[in-house]
Amino acid sequence: MVRLGAVSFATRHVGMAMLWHGVFVGVYGNLRRGAPGANESNGSYSLDWEASGESFFDGFDFLAEDPNHGAADFVSSYADAQLAGVARISGSHAILRTGRRSTKAFKRMSARIRTKKSWKHFLAAVHFKHLPWGCGVWPSFFTLGVGEWPAAGEMDILEYVNDGKAMTSFHTSKECRLDEAKVNKYGSMPDANYKGNDNSNYNCLTKYCATCKSLGCAPNTMPLLTCQQMADRPGVFAMERTASFTKIFFIPSWAIPADLDAGRPTPEAWDQWIISYYPFGDSESTCPEPDDIRAPQRFILQIAF
Repeated sequence: MVRLGAVSFATRHVGMAMLWHGVFVGVYGNLRRGAPGANESNGSYSLDWEASGESFFDGFDFLAEDPNHGAADFVSSYADAQLAGVARISGSHAILRTGRRSTKAFKRMSARIRTKKSWKHFLAAVHFKHLPWGCGVWPSFFTLGVGEWPAAGEMDILEYVNDGKAMTSFHTSKECRLDEAKVNKYGSMPDANYKGNDNSNYNCLTKYCATCKSLGCAPNTMPLLTCQQMADRPGVFAMERTASFTKIFFIPSWAIPADLDAGRPTPEAWDQWIISYYPFGDSESTCPEPDDIRAPQRFILQIAF
């Protein structure tokens, strides 16, 4: 498991402040859950990595490049982030926030951080106390594969843009369509990218171009929440990746399970909190080589514009 101590993200705009704010980030690993065909409901996870306290940012790289070519001027180090006022430690919390206007035209200072380490099979959890929202803000918490995008895979755990609604989604360059019946195993999860994929359901193939209509798959419980609603509901976002499936959970702060609090998480008991389910293994006829659909993943937290 990967455990992130406390994370806060904030953006500063005229007359308002916006934050990402969390309590821990953790990644847990369990070899018994890794192999195809294994009983993935058995065995406990053990802590493999965490970010917490004064050393929170030590396990991250600060990335200056903006692959989306937007209005964010990302800093390249924690020292620069402190000078720009976009990252700091506050007691038990780490804070990411947007800062002043950049010296570059039409840009604002911000931070984009990525774990130095990567994982293939894991359970990861981050406890957010507050989330950024507001005009033009594009915050996200996601995994990105080691290698070229989208071939190495990307899983968006939490993402919303401007005043849009929060959703999860998965991106790959490989042919992969999820089995609709299996997707809805834990309740109805319509594909939020259905219309953008030319009315194609649960198609994870991603290709961005002027004439392309391949945005990736996005099974989500409904209704989707707005960014302001998310900001008012602190809690834990967790992702479990095994050889057969990916589950994404949102657990309100008041309902954090005792097993997670104690560092001995048993996610098979969290089914009521599943907000997105990707049954790659059960979709093998339309999603070949499901365990290789993405490379080992690193975690990214950022506020873009």
